[in-house]
Amino acid sequence: MAESAEKSSVQILNNAGAPFVYFDHASTYGIQGGDIQVELVARTILPEGTGTRTEVVATCHLRCGPDAARKLIEALEKALALCKKRSAARMAN
Repeated sequence: MAESAEKSSVQILNNAGAPFVYFDHASTYGIQGGDIQVELVARTILPEGTGTRTEVVATCHLRCGPDAARKLIEALEKALALCKKRSAARMAN
Protein backbone atom coordinates (compact mmCIF):
# COMPACT_ATOMS: atom_id res chain seq x y z
CA MET A 1 0.00 0.00 0.00
CA ALA A 2 1.43 3.35 -1.02
CA GLU A 3 0.24 6.91 -0.77
CA SER A 4 1.50 10.06 -2.46
CA ALA A 5 2.53 13.25 -0.75
CA GLU A 6 0.65 16.41 -1.63
CA LYS A 7 0.32 17.07 -5.34
CA SER A 8 3.05 19.24 -6.81
CA SER A 9 3.83 20.73 -10.17
CA VAL A 10 7.38 19.38 -9.77
CA GLN A 11 8.01 16.23 -11.78
CA ILE A 12 9.91 13.58 -9.81
CA LEU A 13 12.22 11.45 -11.91
CA ASN A 14 13.23 7.91 -11.02
CA ASN A 15 16.88 7.49 -10.06
CA ALA A 16 17.86 3.82 -10.13
CA GLY A 17 21.07 4.71 -8.30
CA ALA A 18 19.33 6.34 -5.31
CA PRO A 19 20.19 4.39 -2.16
CA PHE A 20 17.71 2.52 0.02
CA VAL A 21 18.39 3.45 3.64
CA TYR A 22 17.65 0.81 6.24
CA PHE A 23 17.95 1.57 9.93
CA ASP A 24 16.95 0.22 13.31
CA HIS A 25 17.39 3.36 15.37
CA ALA A 26 17.99 7.10 15.18
CA SER A 27 20.96 7.13 17.53
CA THR A 28 21.87 10.79 17.80
CA TYR A 29 20.63 14.15 16.64
CA GLY A 30 21.55 17.78 16.76
CA ILE A 31 21.69 21.02 14.81
CA GLN A 32 24.51 22.77 13.00
CA GLY A 33 24.08 26.17 11.43
CA GLY A 34 20.28 25.82 11.46
CA ASP A 35 20.34 22.43 9.74
CA ILE A 36 19.01 19.33 11.46
CA GLN A 37 21.33 16.36 11.81
CA VAL A 38 20.19 12.80 12.58
CA GLU A 39 22.40 9.73 12.58
CA LEU A 40 20.63 6.52 11.56
CA VAL A 41 22.13 3.19 12.60
CA ALA A 42 21.52 -0.52 12.08
CA ARG A 43 22.53 -3.60 14.04
CA THR A 44 24.46 -6.19 12.07
CA ILE A 45 25.27 -9.81 12.86
CA LEU A 46 28.65 -10.98 11.61
CA PRO A 47 30.33 -14.38 11.75
CA GLU A 48 33.26 -14.63 14.14
CA GLY A 49 35.14 -17.85 14.75
CA THR A 50 32.54 -20.50 15.49
CA GLY A 51 29.93 -17.93 16.55
CA THR A 52 28.76 -14.45 15.70
CA ARG A 53 29.19 -10.91 16.88
CA THR A 54 26.94 -7.90 16.56
CA GLU A 55 27.91 -4.39 15.63
CA VAL A 56 25.96 -1.17 15.32
CA VAL A 57 26.91 0.74 12.17
CA ALA A 58 25.88 4.11 10.78
CA THR A 59 23.71 3.70 7.71
CA CYS A 60 22.86 7.34 7.06
CA HIS A 61 23.92 10.82 8.10
CA LEU A 62 20.62 12.65 7.57
CA ARG A 63 20.85 16.42 7.08
CA CYS A 64 17.98 18.76 6.27
CA GLY A 65 16.42 22.09 7.03
CA PRO A 66 13.48 22.52 9.40
CA ASP A 67 10.87 22.61 6.62
CA ALA A 68 12.13 19.37 5.09
CA ALA A 69 12.22 17.78 8.57
CA ARG A 70 8.56 18.70 9.12
CA LYS A 71 7.64 17.15 5.77
CA LEU A 72 9.58 13.98 6.67
CA ILE A 73 7.82 13.78 10.04
CA GLU A 74 4.45 14.23 8.30
CA ALA A 75 5.22 11.50 5.78
CA LEU A 76 6.38 9.12 8.52
CA GLU A 77 3.25 9.81 10.60
CA LYS A 78 1.05 9.10 7.58
CA ALA A 79 2.98 5.89 6.83
CA LEU A 80 2.55 4.80 10.47
CA ALA A 81 -1.18 5.48 10.16
CA LEU A 82 -1.25 3.20 7.09
CA CYS A 83 0.52 0.48 9.12
CA LYS A 84 -2.02 0.84 11.91
CA LYS A 85 -4.91 0.70 9.44
CA ARG A 86 -3.48 -2.40 7.75
CA SER A 87 -2.88 -4.09 11.10
CA ALA A 88 -6.46 -3.38 12.19
CA ALA A 89 -7.79 -4.81 8.91
CA ARG A 90 -5.75 -8.00 9.44
CA MET A 91 -7.07 -8.34 13.00
CA ALA A 92 -10.64 -7.99 11.72
CA ASN A 93 -10.21 -10.88 9.26
